[in-house]
Amino acid sequence: QREIIEAPEDKRIVVNAMPGAGKTAVACAKISELINRGIPASQIWLLSFTRTAVQELKNRIASFADEDRDVIGVKIATIDSRAWYLRFGMTDDKGKSLFQDYDLSINQALEMIKENPSEYEQAFGEIAHVIIDEAQDITGIRLNLIDQIVQMLPISCGVTVFGDEAQAIYGFTSDEETEQDGINYLKLLREQYTEQFTFKTLNSMHRTDNLRLQKLIDDLRLDIQVQTPAEVISQKDTATKIRGAV
Repeated sequence: QREIIEAPEDKRIVVNAMPGAGKTAVACAKISELINRGIPASQIWLLSFTRTAVQELKNRIASFADEDRDVIGVKIATIDSRAWYLRFGMTDDKGKSLFQDYDLSINQALEMIKENPSEYEQAFGEIAHVIIDEAQDITGIRLNLIDQIVQMLPISCGVTVFGDEAQAIYGFTSDEETEQDGINYLKLLREQYTEQFTFKTLNSMHRTDNLRLQKLIDDLRLDIQVQTPAEVISQKDTATKIRGAV
């Protein structure tokens, strides 16, 4: 946790975290640490998958700050609302449709970025750090949008991605998806961006001291994440030995 929180602001890290491992606390402490280093709150982006998660993060971040003004400028939003801003907040388009489909809005934001890269690169150049939460649920067009944004960020901009490979809940998000069915942002990063990102794991559960419950959850996660029975048995044996040694 401390390595992630105290990593240099330009570091790019992917964090695979099990439930109860303190993911939200680390994300909030990371933002507080960045602000304490003198990075303006307005230069920090935090993107999550759902409005519920965004609200929880807002509440938790405030609890880490010395004063409310320290975090009030942090740009905390869902991916969908950020796409809305990218589309309408940076153009002179007056014909906003308040009832527009979310997927259509994201597609159009993505197209605008591709058509006007210099305009958006200049805007993204002001960002110091981006935190992306619930990355296992980012698929389809939202994955495309996030991937495009991250690749356009300046090299000085750090990125911290949080997620849980065992909790991926969507194999697809729309009928239009073909090539990327079943691929989420965590998987994409692991398959294509190993040279750009450092990968870390939070394995310790802090919500319970019950060893039997911890073992049950460990085994279930291995069953979900590992493909072959032999790999499951091998990793379960290793996990058991580690717990026994501790």
